[in-house]
Amino acid sequence: MKGGLDAEVLEARLRELSRRLKRLSARKPASAKALAADEDLQDIVSRNLELAIQACIDVAAHVCGAHGMVPTTSGDEDLAAFGKAMLELAAGER
Repeated sequence: MKGGLDAEVLEARLRELSRRLKRLSARKPASAKALAADEDLQDIVSRNLELAIQACIDVAAHVCGAHGMVPTTSGDEDLAAFGKAMLELAAGER
């Protein structure tokens, strides 16, 4: 591992993800038709989805960087981070 995982960075990004998911849950439309009819709700939902996804990407980038990995695509970043996180969790449970 190169620089190591910064728990504060990870916690901050995971808090942000949790916040965005709670906001999405609170604004969940009754149906797709209701969402289609409400442009303001569409804006709120899309923005919170965007920020939730960005928080996930930030976590993946941090994990990759801590392991000295340089992803070539965001898909590589996501898969690599997930794999490393699962290995770390498994090692921590021993």
